[in-house]
Amino acid sequence: MMQHYNSIDPSFADRILRMAELEELNCHRIDRYKTTVSIILTIAGMVFALVILYIILLPKIIQKGNKPVTFYSS
Repeated sequence: MMQHYNSIDPSFADRILRMAELEELNCHRIDRYKTTVSIILTIAGMVFALVILYIILLPKIIQKGNKPVTFYSS
C-alpha cells in the first residue's frame, strides 16, 4: 500500500510513518500529563481535607481538654 504513495512522491510513505510515530508520542505525553495531574490533585485533596479536619476538630479538642470530643451538646 505504501508503494502507491511512493509512486506519487518518494517521500510520502516516510512522511506518513513519521506522522504516525509523532502522533503516538503525543498520545503518550498526554497520558503522562493526565496521570501526573491526577496524582497532584489527589494529594492536594488529601492535604486540604486534613487541614479542614484540623480547623474543625482542633477548637473542639482545645475546648474540651482531655474529655472525649462530641459534636452535640447535652
